[in-house]
Amino acid sequence: MGSALRLCRNVARVALGFFIAWQLCFLLAANFLGIAEQTRTAVADEPTAKSWTNEWLQGEGPVYETYATCYQATLRWAEFSGQPQNWSLFAPGVTAEIPFLAVEFRWDDDPLSAQSVGSRLAPLAAIDPFSAAVWHVVLGGQRPAHLPPPQLLLSENEPADPYHFLRVGNFRLRRLESALDIALATPQDKRAEEMADSWRDTIQWKVRKEAPALRAYLEWRLQRFRFEHPELPPPKQVILLVRLYHVPPPGTYPWAWRGPEQRPFARWRPGT
Repeated sequence: MGSALRLCRNVARVALGFFIAWQLCFLLAANFLGIAEQTRTAVADEPTAKSWTNEWLQGEGPVYETYATCYQATLRWAEFSGQPQNWSLFAPGVTAEIPFLAVEFRWDDDPLSAQSVGSRLAPLAAIDPFSAAVWHVVLGGQRPAHLPPPQLLLSENEPADPYHFLRVGNFRLRRLESALDIALATPQDKRAEEMADSWRDTIQWKVRKEAPALRAYLEWRLQRFRFEHPELPPPKQVILLVRLYHVPPPGTYPWAWRGPEQRPFARWRPGT
C-alpha cells in the first residue's frame, strides 16, 4: 500500500513538472509565433524581406510548415485551456472616437412635458377669445420672468486644449465615465439624421443597463454644482451629454481633431 502511494506521488510530481515545462513553452511559443505571424503578413510585400525569406512570407516551404504546425498547436491549447494570447496594450485596435461626458443644468421646463404642452394648449379650450386671452395671461404669469441661463459643465477629463494636455490623477473618475459614455458617431458616408434609429436603440440599451450608475453620477455632479453655486435655485433638468472627438485617419495632413460633436442621451428631472 505504501509503495503504491509513493508511486502515485512520484507520477503526480513528474506530471506536474511536465505541465509546468509545457506551460512555459506554450506561453513563449504562443506569443513569439503570434508576433511572427503578424510580422509575416505586414512585410509580405517588402522587397528586402522577399530577398531573405520569400518562401516563408508566401506561406510555403518546410520552415513555414513547421512554424504553422506549432502555431496551430498553441492556438488549440489556448482555446482548450482558456488562455487566449491575443492581448494588446493599444494597437492595432485603436479607437477612432474619443467620448467625454458633460452635464447641462437647465431651469426651464421641458418643452415636451405634460405641463409645458398643457399650458400652450389650454387657451384652445376657451369658449371665446376673451377667455383665451385670460388663460394666456394667467399661464404666462405662472412662468418665471427671469430664469438662470443653462449651465454646461465639462468633464474634468476633457482637456481644455486637445492638442496640448497631460493627464495627472482623476483615474477613478476616468474609469467611471468611460463605463457610462457612448460613442454616437456618424460614419463618413452617412448623415446624423440617418443614424437616429441606431442611436435611439443604443441610448435605450445604455440607459436601461446603467440606470443606477447614471443617476448616481448626475446626482453627484448636481451636488457639487449646488455647493459651488449656492446662489442659484435647484435646476429642473439635469441633462447628460456626450462630446465626441474624431481621430483623423492615418496620413491626414494637416492633422486636426474633428469635433467635438455634442449630443444628449439621458436626462434626470430632480424632484419628479
